[in-house]
Formats: sequence, C-alpha cells, structure tokens
Amino acid sequence: MTDSLQLEGDDGSNDLLLACELDDFQQLYDHAPCGYHSLDDQGRLVRINQAELTMLVYEWA
Repeated sequence: MTDSLQLEGDDGSNDLLLACELDDFQQLYDHAPCGYHSLDDQGRLVRINQAELTMLVYEWA
C-alpha cells in the first residue's frame, strides 16, 4: 500500500504529514471566500469561518 496515510512501519513522519494536511484544511476552511459552518451530531454550531461571520455581521468574540 502506498497511501500517504499508511501507518505500517511508521517512523513518525506520518504524524507530521497528518499535521500538515490538517493545517492545510484549517487554512482552507478559515479563509474560504464563501461561508462555512460545522455542526455537531445534535445540530449545534461548533465552528464557523470568517466569511460566514461577515455575511451574518458578526465578529470573533
């Protein structure tokens, strides 16, 4: 298996790769030109990006 998230024979580099991919996702989510929000399994708002806050005329607390 040559998947980038392969765990067999892990030498620690997978943790770094995963952290980089998570950071890339967070940057994309937070700085997207459109509004994004995430809900938990009970429908509660758990995350919202700046574009959506701006559309709703809210600011970070």
